[in-house]
Amino acid sequence: MRSSRAPGTPRLDAADSTLPEALAALVLVAAAAAVVAAGAAVGLRGVHQASRIEEALAVASGELSALQSHRPIAVEETRRDQPSLGPSATSATSVALTGGVVTLAVAVRVAADVPPIALETRMAAPQ
Repeated sequence: MRSSRAPGTPRLDAADSTLPEALAALVLVAAAAAVVAAGAAVGLRGVHQASRIEEALAVASGELSALQSHRPIAVEETRRDQPSLGPSATSATSVALTGGVVTLAVAVRVAADVPPIALETRMAAPQ
């Protein structure tokens, strides 16, 4: 049987193509892993931000409940740090009296990357 290759041309067989195929497969696997890792990082950031928002909402709800239970009649505004939420977290409460209605408001700011949480309710002014 005669070969169709020119004289002096190296003979390639299946073993010679294994290394390039393995390298190509390795590059494809690395690219796929990079895509999966990027997606996981985005997902984890979202979960982290959602948990911070949930913590801020819990603090705001607690502050609002405390205001409601004291049945305030004086108009006041207070600010305080919330170290449980982070070093720059603050909460602000305000009580406003309009006619016979008391408006209670709470705002909690956790960090620049988390939107502030604001809750407000109204109740009849105590007689």
